[in-house]
Amino acid sequence: MDSHAKALELLGLPVDGLAGSPPILADYVVSDVGRDVRRAEALIAALGEADAAAQFYGNLYVLEPEADGVRIRHLYDEARLATLPKAEVITWLTRWRALLDTLPQS
Repeated sequence: MDSHAKALELLGLPVDGLAGSPPILADYVVSDVGRDVRRAEALIAALGEADAAAQFYGNLYVLEPEADGVRIRHLYDEARLATLPKAEVITWLTRWRALLDTLPQS
């Protein structure tokens, strides 16, 4: 199982996809959030704000809160793009953050 499939499994998402977008979400949490607890917490807090309008740039993606959800787009490949419901992204980031507490400290 590759790291993205494992990330999907740990987030409680189907490994074979959900509306074509979880591979992007899995890639985002693996590459742009990683083991950074503070980044995960900052994203959760920012997305929880009603008027969050910032863009959050990472290693490979930019996360953009919008009126109809959260857009995650790849910085170098315009075809890799997904808009997901904000509540679901917050849930998945919260699960990722909880998962980080279970990992060995390095």
